[in-house]
Amino acid sequence: MRILALDLGEKHIGVAVSDESARIAFPLIVLKKEKNLLQQLKKIVKDYEVETILVGHPLNLQGKEGSEGRKNRLEAERLTANLNVNCVLWDERYTTQQAQQFLTDDLIGGKRKQKKEKEHMVASAILLQSYLDYLHNKVHGA
Repeated sequence: MRILALDLGEKHIGVAVSDESARIAFPLIVLKKEKNLLQQLKKIVKDYEVETILVGHPLNLQGKEGSEGRKNRLEAERLTANLNVNCVLWDERYTTQQAQQFLTDDLIGGKRKQKKEKEHMVASAILLQSYLDYLHNKVHGA
């Protein structure tokens, strides 16, 4: 069972995918928000045999959904309807800051614009790994 994670930005979408055992997250690609986005996602879902898509759900510090959270929830509903896969919303608080720190530490090189785009991909991997850890702990009682 593979899980795909999406970090939805205004211009770019970071994509990460799990291994087949749903234990490890791997950054995959950065997609531009374009007209053919659904086709690109359909291809990824098919190629990786994805069963679930994890969509970052930005909540405020009190854990409440704001306008960005509503946008992402609606996008998850649209993806469920168009891609015929289950979509799960997952709290993405602090993933961007973690990704920025990762990129600032020069673990991934590149120019500022490239780093900004990669930020979404790294954030999607951080988001996915937190979900995979949650699933593993839930099953194994850790």
